Formats: sequence, structure tokens, C-alpha cells
Amino acid sequence: MREIIFRGKQRDLAHEQFPQKHPKLEREFVYGTGIYNDGANLWLVLENNENKTFSQLKSTIIDPETLGQFINAYDKDDEKLFDGDIVKIFTIKWIVAVIKIEFGMPIFYSRDFEDGYDLVREYLQIDREYGWVDCEVIGNIHEHKHLLDGEENQ
Repeated sequence: MREIIFRGKQRDLAHEQFPQKHPKLEREFVYGTGIYNDGANLWLVLENNENKTFSQLKSTIIDPETLGQFINAYDKDDEKLFDGDIVKIFTIKWIVAVIKIEFGMPIFYSRDFEDGYDLVREYLQIDREYGWVDCEVIGNIHEHKHLLDGEENQ
């Protein structure tokens, strides 16, 4: 069964509203099962195990630029792969690539690929309901852009 998980970084609302009084905090990723846009903010639903109404849910406001979805596959170290992850993958040589979801499909983007991209499914190995890619997550585009090392930000 498909596992639906999203991640995003919490917004630093205190700093956004009162930058002189509140220093900017480095926010960690939070993980949840759904998203909701109320027109002003993007909310990440942290859990909904009891079919509660939206007003009863535990949720948090996230930075929409950091939103990423689990692609339903894992790396060689059993780490979940998300939209926005930076990975090292071996083709005929080691390639650093960014995972992005485009048209509903996870895609590796790297200028080292002949066309600049390759479909994740070309590298996906499946055993019953578990899928993995022989790659290694080395960071993400929100915290580790330096790992792209000359890669064009797709």
C-alpha cells in the first residue's frame, strides 16, 4: 500500500513578525500525512489517526518552498527518499542528482545524465511492497545546496 508522507520546515513566525526581537531560528523538518492551504498559510497535518476534524488536528504552518513528498522508495541505507533530496547514484560513474516529482513521477535531475534527467523507476528495485534505489541520500536542496557543486538548480 502506498504510504503518503509529506515534510516541510516549520515557519519561524515569531521572527517573521518581530525580526528585531526574535533571532531567526534554524528549523528542522517536520513530517506529516497531509497538507492544507487556507489561502494564507500552508499547514502540514502531523497526524490523523483518529479521523478528527481539521480544527482538532495537530498541525503546523510550514514554509511552502520546503514542502516535499515521500516518493515511496528508500535508499541503500533504508532512508526514505523525498522530493528535494540530493542523492549519490552510480550509473557508469557516481552522479549527484536531485529528486523532483514532475507530472506525478519522481525524477533524478543532474547535468551528468545525457538528457539532464532520468526516471527514478529506471533504478527502482522492488520486493513485494518495498521499493528501494541503490543510491545514498547526502542532503537536500533546502539545507545542502553546496552539495550540488556546480549543478544547475533545476
